[in-house]
Amino acid sequence: MRKKGYLFILVTTILFSTMEIALKVISTDFNPIETTLSRFLVGGIVILPLAIAELRHRDIKLKDIRRKDWGMFALLGFMCVVVSMVFYQLAVNYCDASVVAVLFSSNPVFVMLFAYLLLREPITRVNIISILLDIVGIVAIINPFSTALSAAGVVLTILATLFFALYGAAGKRTCRRFGGSAVTCFSFILGSLEMLAIVGLGHIPALEGMFDTVGLSLFVNVPLLTGYTMQNILPV
Repeated sequence: MRKKGYLFILVTTILFSTMEIALKVISTDFNPIETTLSRFLVGGIVILPLAIAELRHRDIKLKDIRRKDWGMFALLGFMCVVVSMVFYQLAVNYCDASVVAVLFSSNPVFVMLFAYLLLREPITRVNIISILLDIVGIVAIINPFSTALSAAGVVLTILATLFFALYGAAGKRTCRRFGGSAVTCFSFILGSLEMLAIVGLGHIPALEGMFDTVGLSLFVNVPLLTGYTMQNILPV
C-alpha cells in the first residue's frame, strides 16, 4: 500500500507540474475565467464516477448527504475554484510558469498554519524547520535578486496559494467523512456552477456597472465555450 502511495504521489507531481505550462500556452487563446470554469467543471465530471464509488464504499448515498454538507462543498468550491484558481490563472498571465509553480509549492506552509488555526493541529519543531527550509528553497530557486519578477504576478500567486491552503485545511474534516474523491468532485462542480452564475450575471447589461464598481470587471461578458478547436486543444 505504501509503494502505491509513493507511485500516486510521483504521478500526481508529474501531472501537476505540467499545469502551469499548459495554462501559459493557452493564456492568449482563452479568457482566464473561461479557462478556469471549463477545466474545473470538466475535472469534476471526470472524477464523478470515482466519487460515487467512494461514497458506496463508505455506505453513503447521495440522498443521505445533509444540506449543511452540500453547503460545505459549495464553500470549499468557492474558495478553490472561484477565488484561488482565478488568482492562479491570472498569475500565470503575469509571471513565468516556473515562478508561479515554485511559489505555489509553498502551499504546505500555509496549510500547516490554517490547520493549526482551524483544526488545532499542533505545529512541532520539525514542522517549523521544514517550513524554514521550504522558504529558503523557494527563494534559492526563484532568485528574486537577479530575476525580473512581476509584482502583480507574485501577489496573485501568493493569494492563490493562501486560498488553496485554506481550501485544503478547511476540507480535512469533510474528507475524513466522505473521502477525498467525493469532496474534490463536489467542490469542483459546485465551484464551477458558482462561477457560471457570476459569469451569467456579468452578461446582464444593467449589472455591468455594478461589477466594475466592486472590482469584478473580470467577470463581465466572459465568453463561454468559444475558441475550442482541435488546434487549440491539441496544438501541433
